[in-house]
Amino acid sequence: MPPSRRLLAPQDGCRLYGFGAGIGHGVGPNLPLDVVRGTFAVMTPPPPALDCAHAIEYAVVDASVRFEQRHWLNVGGEWLGAVPRLAICRNLDESQFMVFHCGEDWNVLGVASGYDTIADAKARAERSYHGLMQKWTPTGHSVDDALGYVKERFKGHECSFCGRLPLQYDSAIGGPGVRICNHCIVEFHETVRSDRENT
Repeated sequence: MPPSRRLLAPQDGCRLYGFGAGIGHGVGPNLPLDVVRGTFAVMTPPPPALDCAHAIEYAVVDASVRFEQRHWLNVGGEWLGAVPRLAICRNLDESQFMVFHCGEDWNVLGVASGYDTIADAKARAERSYHGLMQKWTPTGHSVDDALGYVKERFKGHECSFCGRLPLQYDSAIGGPGVRICNHCIVEFHETVRSDRENT
């Protein structure tokens, strides 16, 4: 199955294949990135998690990388052009990998998903960013680092009953100081129905 190009709209929670979809930047084909966007030589790693996905490896795109518009990712009806940062990430509860297209401060501009291996993700990135393959660097962030970062970032948004984080539920109902996730609502409904049937 080919990798997905679909982006999700920004949401309060973290169930994602890509949040923070921005306006695509149209870039002409075969232009060196130093002409298009300037030189990006600062090696600033991403945080442990980008949009609740564990950041595993990253690449800072510099003037030695040649961008070619291969219509990889459509954002807001426009093809996303060259970006200064790329990161390979994986949702904490999923097996496939994603390529996050980011701005200089690691703000997420778009996400391509559906890669079975890190090597597959890198190979696809290389088709648009010629010379990027040797620039990938491990973030050094563990899954526990990412989970801790997400927990801190979304403190107060976990389910009050089961403790699930926003990336672990699809929706929640909340009031002052309390919220219940869709999983607990279903479980409570099934419990009440079973109790009624047994009386």
